[in-house]
Parts: sequence; structure tokens; C-alpha cells
Amino acid sequence: MSRKQAFHNIRYVADTTGIEESRIRFFESEFADVFSASGLNTASRYYNKRRIELLRTLHRLVFEEGRNTEEARAAVLPAPLDSQRTPTVIAVTSGKGGVGKTTVAVNLAVTAAQLGYRTLLVDADFGLPNAHVLAGVTPARTLMDVVCGDAAVEDAISEGPAGIGIVCGCSGIAELANLDRRLTAYVGREVLRVAPSFDCVFFDTAAGISEHVIRFLELAHRIVVVATPSIASTLDAYSLLKVACRTHVPGQLGILLNLVTTAEEARSVFDRISGCARRFLGTAPAYLGCLMKDPAIENANQRRYPFVLAEPGSPGAARLAAAAAGLLPPGPASAAPQEARRRDHPAEAETVQPLGATP
Repeated sequence: MSRKQAFHNIRYVADTTGIEESRIRFFESEFADVFSASGLNTASRYYNKRRIELLRTLHRLVFEEGRNTEEARAAVLPAPLDSQRTPTVIAVTSGKGGVGKTTVAVNLAVTAAQLGYRTLLVDADFGLPNAHVLAGVTPARTLMDVVCGDAAVEDAISEGPAGIGIVCGCSGIAELANLDRRLTAYVGREVLRVAPSFDCVFFDTAAGISEHVIRFLELAHRIVVVATPSIASTLDAYSLLKVACRTHVPGQLGILLNLVTTAEEARSVFDRISGCARRFLGTAPAYLGCLMKDPAIENANQRRYPFVLAEPGSPGAARLAAAAAGLLPPGPASAAPQEARRRDHPAEAETVQPLGATP
């Protein structure tokens, strides 16, 4: 069945469920908050599987089990998260595409797993997702299945390298690229619902400053802005910082430089971006380190294998471990793997700025 065939009008829903159209209208009016919390737009004339299933559930609760509206509402609204088990949420983003953002996101997630953290990576680039490509994962289900109601988000988690969980996007699907605000919020809530099963959650966002990107940045405790020395990238990184500040994104901001030739070049680029942010935005992003231009990284990407696994003793792996140390909270992992990398490559294990304590 195609995605278009999965959407039906109200007459079809009434005929297949046995729920009268007037009752359908009643449920969608009386339980508008429930539909909204589930990312469903009751103003739409078209019904997907999730919307139909919610109608079935409400009909059963009210007309078969005899529950009042408040009891039915309590039965179907998502349970509040246990704040004591909230993991660290890290968004990896960039102002410009083509700067290696997804390479950083995938390899940071794998590094976290190597250090002992239960890690989830969510490809939140709804337009052109490719985290699964770089991770070497062929998913059975994707975010498209979640949005269309064919799967819960936990059913869309695939096993990735080093044991990470990964929720993959679906490339070239206009419905995902054009998600409205309600569905974007729904995806975010669904991810946070399963997040307590993990120690850290990484969002690999789309590039740029669209509303979709900002929505995911708002969920993060730490925000990694990936930039390169190119003037276009540095300007766009600053623009992203400006939008994040003006929209009062609560997460702590940090910058990671990619595709640099020397550590000195990285520091110089960071100082330019950070200096403008301090002067005009009143914020001070942290320095999260850098990754050099390295053919081994591109070779690993071409092989669909994270470079921190392909080249575990490389300077790039040591630098990414140092960056991860600035992002991850004190947790279940021993520092031994990270310290071993620093001993092997002392010149590469530069000091980076931590982004605060555990949220």
C-alpha cells in the first residue's frame, strides 16, 4: 500500500470502524488535546492509521467500557516522563550543509557507546537523512512509519555500530520533508518518551535555521554546532547561534570545527565566531575541539562504517573522544578508553570546554 492510499476520508472511517460520523466529530472536539498531543491534526479531512486507532480506542473506552471523558483522557494521554531518568540530549547541527555534521553525529554517538553509555541516535533531518548510510544500517522501519502510525518509535529503533540504537529517516519523502509543526512536536515527544531507556540521545538535525531545526534544538541540553573554516560556513554558524539566542533555545551551545588543517586554524576560526557571539549576542559558545582533513574519515564514510571504529587509534578518534568528554555527563563509563587514547596521541588530545553538569 502506498503512503497516499494510507489516508482516508471520514466516510471510509465510519464504514470500516462502525463509528458514526457524528461520534467521530464528537471525539475530535471533546478530545482535541489528546489528538494534538499525539501529533494529529483534526482539521485535516484525511485520516491515517494512528488517527483511526485513537478513535477506536476512545470509542471503546467511552461507549463500551463506560468511562467518562476525564477517565478516557487519562487513559490515552502520554504519561509524564520520569525526570529522575531523563538522559542527556545532544543536538548536532550546522548552519550550512556539507560541513560533515552527520559524520560528527554518528561518530560522537558511537564514541559515547564505546565509553559505556546507552546511546540513541535520531536522524532528525527530515529532508535528506543519511545517518543510517554512514552507520551502515538498513532499517526495517523509519520515522515515516512512526509519522504514518504504522509503528511506535521504539519499533523503529535499529541496532547500529557499537550497539547504539538508531532511528532512521526516509530519504526523498515529501511528507517527511514537509512535516507541520504539530507532527514535528509529536516526533520529538515520542523520542523523549523512550529516551529514559538510554543515557544519552543524539539528534542529527538538518542544516540551517528552519523551524524544524529549532524545534529539535529546543529539546537539547547540549548543542554542537559543526562548522568549517570556509567563510560561508562560519557566517552560517554565527547565524545559527543568533537564531538560537533570539528564540531562547535553552541548551548550552558549543562549536566543533571540522575539515581544518591545524589546531591553530581551528582555534582562530572559533575565536572569530565566538568573538562575534560575545559582542553582539551576549553568549559565549564553548570550544569542543576539531577534526582535521583526513582521507581515512572519508574512506570510512564511503565504506559506511564509523571512522572511530575503522581507525580506533587515530588522532581523529582521540579528538572526538575529547569532544565527547565535554558533552557527556559523569555516568556509567570508565575514563580508561579515553585516557588510553590520550596517552597514544598526547598532541591530539587537546583540552576542550565542557558544556556543564548533568541536566
